[in-house]
Amino acid sequence: MKIGITYDLRTWYLERGFSMEETAEFDKEETIAAIENVLISSGFETERIGNIYQLVKKLAAGAKWDLVFNIAEGMYGDGRESAVPALLDQYRIPYVFSGPVIMGISLNKYFAR
Repeated sequence: MKIGITYDLRTWYLERGFSMEETAEFDKEETIAAIENVLISSGFETERIGNIYQLVKKLAAGAKWDLVFNIAEGMYGDGRESAVPALLDQYRIPYVFSGPVIMGISLNKYFAR
């Protein structure tokens, strides 16, 4: 089984001029490596996909995965955590964690109450 990993790597955004504060929720390389190592040691083939921008490029190029391990946070708006699950839904690629509706609601404190 081939598992893709989506994430927002802090250094990717810092290299593009975003601040430490703007990227506070994003992952470090060590976190992604640890997740990937656990998946590999469990017998899975992995591919690091990266963030939404990298995911879009890979999907447009025809990339496919049996499952996506999604920890991408996104950068903008109330739907930022919903973007990757919504895109994967459209391509009928299963993923772990919540779908786009729940991700969107959970970022809005008014709706989450």
